[in-house]
Amino acid sequence: MWSVAFSVWIWTAFTVLVPAQSNPPVITDFLQKDLVNPEDVKFSKDVGFTLPCKATGSNLKWSWEHNGTAIEAYNGRPFTLSEDGTLTGSGLVATDSGTYQCFVKDEVTGAVAFSRKLKVAVTDSEDFTLPAWSVTPNAEETAVQGRNKTLYCFATGRPSPTITWKKDGQIIVHEENSYKVPGPSLEDAFSSTMLTRKNTREVPPKWTTDPPPTNLSIVIEKNGTLECKVTANPVATVSWYKDGLLLQSSKRRVLVGSKLHFIDVNLNDTGVYQCEAGNKHGMIISSTWIHVSAWKPSFANVQFGPFHLLNEKEAKMPCKPSTAAPRPTIEWFKDGNLITYGKNSRYRLEMDGTLVIKQSRQGSRWRQLHLQGNELKG
Repeated sequence: MWSVAFSVWIWTAFTVLVPAQSNPPVITDFLQKDLVNPEDVKFSKDVGFTLPCKATGSNLKWSWEHNGTAIEAYNGRPFTLSEDGTLTGSGLVATDSGTYQCFVKDEVTGAVAFSRKLKVAVTDSEDFTLPAWSVTPNAEETAVQGRNKTLYCFATGRPSPTITWKKDGQIIVHEENSYKVPGPSLEDAFSSTMLTRKNTREVPPKWTTDPPPTNLSIVIEKNGTLECKVTANPVATVSWYKDGLLLQSSKRRVLVGSKLHFIDVNLNDTGVYQCEAGNKHGMIISSTWIHVSAWKPSFANVQFGPFHLLNEKEAKMPCKPSTAAPRPTIEWFKDGNLITYGKNSRYRLEMDGTLVIKQSRQGSRWRQLHLQGNELKG
C-alpha cells in the first residue's frame, strides 16, 4: 500500500500585555563622611549645614528623618528642603545634633530608596576642643614580681574627656586617670611580667570589595542572590529592605548571613533592594534595582511549518518558540476548536509542546495554534 503525503499549514497569532515600568529611585549624591567635628557644622548661623540627596528616577518625592522621626516642616528654620532633595539647616543648636536620613519615593510605583544615617554634631566651636592625650603609658611597661605597678593616663579637651581603662576588652576602671596593677605572683609571672598597651581599632562598616550591583536582572521563575560583603569592628548588623520596607526571611526570599537569596522569582519581586550595614561607628547603604525578566513566545528565528505528514501514519508537529520566559503553556486548535488529550483521543501533547497525531488523515485542515505564557494569551 502506498502512503499519501500531504502538507499542513499553520497560522499563528500572538497578543502580549507587558506592564509599563518606570525607572526606580536611586540616590546618586550623598555625603560619605559624618559631620562630627566643630568646623563641619556652623553653630547658630544662617547656613549651618547642607546635606545633598540627589537622585534619579520618576515621580520622585523627598523626605528626611532626624533621629528616626520624620521632619514635618521645611519652612526655613531650622530646615529647608530644595527641589533636588537637599536639606539645609539654619540657626542650628545642640538639640539639632543626631542622625539624618534621606528617603526618596516614586509616588506612582511606591518604590523607595533611602540613604545611610548621617551623624551630625552641632557644637559651639568657641566652647569645644577635641580631646588630646597629654600622658599615656608606654607601649610596653615592666612589672616587678610582688610589687604593684601604677599606670597613668591624662587627656585635655573641652568639655573634659572621660578616661576608661580596659583589659582584654573588658572595662576595669572608669573615670580615673590612673590604674594600679596588683603585684604579679609566681604563678602568673610569665604573663604579668610585661604589660602591653594594646590599641584595638574599631572602625565603621566598609565594603570588603564592591557593594552589591546597582542593577540585577533575574529571569522569571529562576533564582538569584545579592550579597552584602562588609568589614567592620564591632561586627556590622546587616538588614535588607525592599522599596523601603524591612525584609524578613521567607520561603521565596531567604536571608542567610549577609546574603539575600531569591527563589522562583515572579513579577512582584521587581523593586529597589537595599542592604544596610551598621555598627555604633556608622552605617553604609547599597541600592540595587532588581528587574524580573519575562519574554513573550516568538518564532522570529524559527521555521514553523509547513508540516508534511504521511496518510494513516503517526505524525509529529513540533512547537518550539525561540524565546519565552516563563515556559509557555501550549494549546493546539483544529478548525477553531481546542484539542483535548483524553484516553481515546487521536492526539497527544509532549512536554516540549510537540503535537502527536496518532494517525493522520488526508484532508484534515489545521488553521490555528495558540501559545499561552506569563498570563499572555494569543
